[in-house]
Amino acid sequence: MSKKFKDLSDEEIIKIFGKAYFDYLKKTDDSDFVVNQPQWDLLMDIVEYFQELAEKSGGFIEPVDLQPKITSGGVTLHIELLSMRGKEVTDFCAMLSRVHSFTLDATLDGNAVLSVCVPNVFVKK
Repeated sequence: MSKKFKDLSDEEIIKIFGKAYFDYLKKTDDSDFVVNQPQWDLLMDIVEYFQELAEKSGGFIEPVDLQPKITSGGVTLHIELLSMRGKEVTDFCAMLSRVHSFTLDATLDGNAVLSVCVPNVFVKK
């Protein structure tokens, strides 16, 4: 860790990072960015795949909110039950291998939430 942050609490570090991030967003305009077609296509493939999973499992996808100046795109799927076998497991792993990061969280009502992030959906002009 940088000496600059050595004596700060986690909360203080998060506040510093948050301020810097929001300052960046304030001075950046969505019109400065364009779609990065290969990453856009990947994001759309994942949205389609998640829609199929939602239909099979009685789940739903959260509305996707894309903001070019943030550059990444994410999709979140809420599912009640997901049962996979054979090729379905292979397809699921293949999808996960194409994203930058993913989280899988259990909810208090016994369901699960799967979120993925695709980087560089938008790039600077």
